[in-house]
Amino acid sequence: MIVPRNDNVVMIDVDETLIYWEKPIKGYTGTPIELDCQYGNMEVYPNYDLIKQIKRHYIRGHAVIVWSQGGAEWAEAVVKKLKLQKYVATVMCKPKWYIDDLDCSTWMGEHILPDGTRGWNNK
Repeated sequence: MIVPRNDNVVMIDVDETLIYWEKPIKGYTGTPIELDCQYGNMEVYPNYDLIKQIKRHYIRGHAVIVWSQGGAEWAEAVVKKLKLQKYVATVMCKPKWYIDDLDCSTWMGEHILPDGTRGWNNK
């Protein structure tokens, strides 16, 4: 069992968040990287702004968890390729269900989109 010893947890998605499958936006200056994983060899575009943010969360003592609907192995491959192992406490698959007496919107923190704008759960 993994027990993060920190209540400041940030959850970060992989696909179209930490990496992009296509060149994401006009003005993107990053170059694609080759990623070899259980699915084969592919080209992806890192979200360098989010990579900086992950490092800032780590420096502030937050527990960073990277998850993906593609599974824990996929999340691990991306974290390793981006050399973020030092900054990421855990990788896991994205949950398909959650069981709680409260809707997640009542307790989940800010929803931040990959471009840094606020999402659905921000007042």
